[in-house]
Amino acid sequence: MERVILATLRWDTAAVTPQDFLPHFLASVEERGDGESGDREEGLLSTLRRHCDTLAAMCACDSRFLGAPPSLVAAASLNCALRGLGNKAPAQLAVTSDALAELCQADLVVLQYYSDMIEYALRQRLRSGLQQGPVEKEEEVENERPGTPTDMREIDF
Repeated sequence: MERVILATLRWDTAAVTPQDFLPHFLASVEERGDGESGDREEGLLSTLRRHCDTLAAMCACDSRFLGAPPSLVAAASLNCALRGLGNKAPAQLAVTSDALAELCQADLVVLQYYSDMIEYALRQRLRSGLQQGPVEKEEEVENERPGTPTDMREIDF
């Protein structure tokens, strides 16, 4: 019934999320690649994609990021994933961070601040997960990654 009402009123309720920006930012990082071998670069991009997608999904469940523009959260997630993988020299990371700040039309200091916030939130989440201990699940968890923030299972407010 909700869809009928929304269609009748012609309301577009699609929200822009950080996941909408990630493919564009990843393509930009890929263009600026430093010419590594094909298989290694493809594996790195796949890992980078998974890491920044996970970080962006984590931000969607954290109230500290509710007021942040999705493009900034996506750029900060990608920046954190690049720093976390540690495969780039500090000079390369600085150039990439500057490019990401330009892409999301934010100041570099703001991008670094949000990157630090994401890393802090990740440490908190990992710490709280270790304190809770392993949890046995009765049913199998789907291997499919969440497509939207509403697919998330755990939201912290």
